[in-house]
Parts: sequence; structure tokens; C-alpha cells
Amino acid sequence: MIWLLIRVAIFIAILIAAAFGVSTLLDTPGEISITWDGRQYVFEQPIEFVAVLLAGFAALWLAFWLLGLGIAVIRFVTGDETAVDRFFNASRERRGVRALTQGLIALGEGDGRTAMEKTEKAARLLDQPELTNILGAQAAAKAGDKARETEYLKALARDDRTKAIGVKGLLGQAMEDGDEERSKLLAERAFALRPKDGEVMDALFDLQTGAGDWAAARRTLAAEVRTGALSKDIGARRDAVLALAEARLALENGDAVRARDAALEAQLGLWLLR
Repeated sequence: MIWLLIRVAIFIAILIAAAFGVSTLLDTPGEISITWDGRQYVFEQPIEFVAVLLAGFAALWLAFWLLGLGIAVIRFVTGDETAVDRFFNASRERRGVRALTQGLIALGEGDGRTAMEKTEKAARLLDQPELTNILGAQAAAKAGDKARETEYLKALARDDRTKAIGVKGLLGQAMEDGDEERSKLLAERAFALRPKDGEVMDALFDLQTGAGDWAAARRTLAAEVRTGALSKDIGARRDAVLALAEARLALENGDAVRARDAALEAQLGLWLLR
């Protein structure tokens, strides 16, 4: 917000300075005379000279623009099919990159609202949703706008390039909301996308044990040990505890065979730790 006020103040100051300059030139008496190549050019009022000078700069800019367009057309004719599109989109892309950069700076400063504004502007100018959606989700989270954060995360989850980021973000939201069923589904999906992500495995393990899904928790635990996210000793101890819980549940459900096998697995695991 403070940056917006500063920009408005600067703009107003420029307008006031320009108006003062024009007024001063109009009230200044005298004339301006320029001699060039034996010819004399006389401007009866200074404002006329300034107007001609500005027109010259505008004509020079237009000449460079037409030169660039001409080069793009020549490239297009010689086989570069995207040359003209790149020429017209160059300014748009520069403004988009500038807005994206300003959004990153605002996010680093902790100004979530400004970061969101700049991200939305960048999204309109750039065809890079994987970048603008990631920045937008972070900016919305910083600004405390959970609805917008969810929109950005869902957009990330729909894009194959950023699917894992979006699903993991939605998982974090679901866990914050205490929605265990949705959290478990999202954790399973996140684990399928990124089976070596330690944070995802920890979340999935906690959700599975909380739901009493001992067999699934043991598979997740095995994955943690296999990827090195958990040491073998700790993994073996936890697996023995889970195996006993699984045996108890199987016995309660009348599955004596599975109860016996799970109890033997727990006993073997504890024996190997000695």
C-alpha cells in the first residue's frame, strides 16, 4: 500500500513540474534563434522550440520502431515464422517480467497484497502460468487470502508441470483445516507424485496411523527407510509396533492367519534389533 501511495505522489509531482515548466515557458519573453548550414531558424516563443524538440524525439523513436518492424518482417519473409510476433510481444513480455520481479520483491518484503497485484498483472502479460501461479499462491498465503490461495493451488494441481506443488499445497491447507479424510487422499496423491519427499511421507504416515490403517502405515514407513528419510533402526522399531497393532486389529476382525503373521513379523523385527 505504501508503494502505491509513493507512486501516486511521484506521478502528481511530475504533473505539477510539467505544468510549471509549460507555464514558465509561456510567460518567458524573447525568442530562440538557431543557425544551421547558413540558414537561420527563429522561434518567437520558447515553447515552440520545446515542442519542435519533443516532436523530433518522437520522430526519432518512431523511426527506430519502424526499423525494428522492418527487420522483423524481413526475418519473417526469410523463414523465421515467429519474428513479427516476437517484435510486437517484446514490450508486453518486458512489462510482464517487470511485474513478476516487483511481485517477488514485494513478497520478500512481506507485502502480500502488493505481491498479489503484481502477480495478477504479470499473469495477464506473460504466458507462463507455472511461474505466476506459484508466486500467486505464495502471495495469497502471505496476504491471508485463503480463497485466492486455493484457486492458485488448484491451478497448479491441474498443470502437469506443477502438479506436485499444487497437491502438496492443498494437502497443507486440508491438514490446517483438520479435514483428515481429504488430507489422507491428498497425501496419497502427493506421495504418488513425489515418492521421495520426506515431508509428504511424514504427513502420510501420521494420517495413516491416526486412521488406524496399520498396513498402509507400514508400507509408508518402509518407503521412508528405503529413501533414507528414516534410519533403519528407528524404522525397524516403529515397524514392530505397527505390526503388533496390525496383528491386534486382524485378530479383532477374525483374521487369525494375518494376526499370526503380523505378530511373527513384529517379533522378528525386535529380534533383529538385539
